[in-house]
Amino acid sequence: LFPHLAGVADELTVIRSMVAETSNHTPATFQENSGFRLNGFPVLGA
Repeated sequence: LFPHLAGVADELTVIRSMVAETSNHTPATFQENSGFRLNGFPVLGA
């Protein structure tokens, strides 16, 4: 990985500031991956 990193370094981006409307990790991850909020609907295993 590291020997090839210099060749693609100009194509990489580091995002250090992500904000969600909730502090709970599962709904926040869902919102950031899909763009939608979990509205309290039952999920698998509920």
